[in-house]
Amino acid sequence: MLRNGRNSMKAIINDSEIRRYMSLACVYSKGNIICHEGQPCETVGFIASGSLEMVHYDQEGHRMTLARLNTHELFGDFLIHSDKPEYPGYLIAKEDTAVFYMNKESLERLLETNTKFRTFYLSYLSKKALDFSLDNKMLRLKSLRERIIFYIRSHSESPAHTRVYIESKASLAKKLNVRRPSLSRELAMMKKVGLIDYDRKSLTLLKG
Repeated sequence: MLRNGRNSMKAIINDSEIRRYMSLACVYSKGNIICHEGQPCETVGFIASGSLEMVHYDQEGHRMTLARLNTHELFGDFLIHSDKPEYPGYLIAKEDTAVFYMNKESLERLLETNTKFRTFYLSYLSKKALDFSLDNKMLRLKSLRERIIFYIRSHSESPAHTRVYIESKASLAKKLNVRRPSLSRELAMMKKVGLIDYDRKSLTLLKG
């Protein structure tokens, strides 16, 4: 989700002064449930390696993916200070994953005393909130083509660079709230008329 934040996260994790406020690395095997739906959020997790997925099951047992979290991202950062700090779904390891944890007391102490951490954390929250806002705006667009163009523009590093990297077409389809076959058809049509170019891992906006 987040752009331009991974190098900062790596520096934070590797900072010995900050690391002493964190737990030892907790390592989870692929498929392990890290947090259960409804479980109180009492710590912020720093993903040192691997990836996680937040999922919810409705009453009929249908699985809904709420979020995906990758290496050098946080979780629990919004929840821990909320009025109802409970996980909205199951947090599951998509692969072998290592996480450092920081409790609320340590988090608040670092925010008060460590300028490097405070700058990183507030910047991270701002970027995360902006990405949520952009995703919400994207999903309000009526046509799939508009959503694709908006996604590329909003997730590019700068207006001068119109290439974005994707995990897979399946993950992009979920972000755009469409079925994968529909996305594949629209991408092929857009490439045919010269709007975009793409491969398995990236999309490039040529015009539009």
